[in-house]
Amino acid sequence: ELGDDHAVGTLIGSKHAAVFGDHAQTGENIVGRRFALAGGGKDHAALEVLGAVLDILCCIVGGVDRCGEGRHACDNGCTCKSVACSGRLNCLCVIAKLNGIETVIFAGGISASLEGEEMPVNIPGFMGGDRTDIELPAVQRAFLKKLHEAGKKVVFVNFSGSAMGLVPETQSCDAILQAWYPGEEGGRAIADVLFGDYNPSGKLPVTFYKNVSQLPDFKDYSMQGRTYRYMTEDPLYCFGYGLSYTTFSIGQASVSKSVLSAKDASDNITITIPVANTGKRDGTEVVQVYVRRPEDLAGPRKSLRGYARVEVKAGATQNAVIALTPESFECFDEQSNTMRPIPGKYEIYYGNSSDDRNLKCIDVTLNP
Repeated sequence: ELGDDHAVGTLIGSKHAAVFGDHAQTGENIVGRRFALAGGGKDHAALEVLGAVLDILCCIVGGVDRCGEGRHACDNGCTCKSVACSGRLNCLCVIAKLNGIETVIFAGGISASLEGEEMPVNIPGFMGGDRTDIELPAVQRAFLKKLHEAGKKVVFVNFSGSAMGLVPETQSCDAILQAWYPGEEGGRAIADVLFGDYNPSGKLPVTFYKNVSQLPDFKDYSMQGRTYRYMTEDPLYCFGYGLSYTTFSIGQASVSKSVLSAKDASDNITITIPVANTGKRDGTEVVQVYVRRPEDLAGPRKSLRGYARVEVKAGATQNAVIALTPESFECFDEQSNTMRPIPGKYEIYYGNSSDDRNLKCIDVTLNP
């Protein structure tokens, strides 16, 4: 989960909710391009966000409007329900149908049929399977803004196989759930998170940039400015970021020792990191450990070298235990043109994301 960690949870108990968007009733965009499902899979109920949310709403809050079936409206005022409707999307016409609706779950994003390798796609934002920008499609962005202006609580479920520039959506949406292409049970999994039956603990495996201006030119093969390892600007969402329905506090770590040998592959440093659940729900935190070699000015600012998932009861504290071996301190050696553990001073950072503001530091030494 990327957006407000409380907004989605308040969906429970909402008497009136609507589910719609480009991916509300599709299975292919949920499973992505490479999938194998019995019977084809496209009509499997578990695939649909709408179907899964309906199942829960009917049991919990008693109703939902199937706006997924009527999300298209013509510019001339037509309110036909055909997905093949050739008219332009009329936001105001659709929003008028949502009178009395408190919460909107918008299943949007992009599609696996747009992003890929050497694909015959040439539309705004895409070229041959490559992406020329990372923004949300304009029609979806405009729709989400109108929903916000209409006073709706907007929960945006974003489907994509890569990072998205969602800066405007951080303003127009009350919560953002990054769904990727989640697979055959994707609809049910998303619904479980939306209604709080499952407390999310996922972390981003990539950096979400604000826009393409934060990225070097595509033809520039230098790593400078790319990924959490070399980026100096603040991204939209950093590598390793993710929210929960509870909150955690990372305490001061202790280490088994501060010196280890580069030649002894069995040598290791054990880091014990206390994780306190400061919220009201049981949850799982993912503690991350990064390593930096200060003397390597051309090298990465930090590199992920270990992580641990820690289940913590509300109000309790558990330890995350992560071991680092000499291999964890491998760096590029220009003299030998190889990656190897280079003796010297190192900084070990630990926290719940790659954001420097969330990290604490321990100094260690790698001897020859």
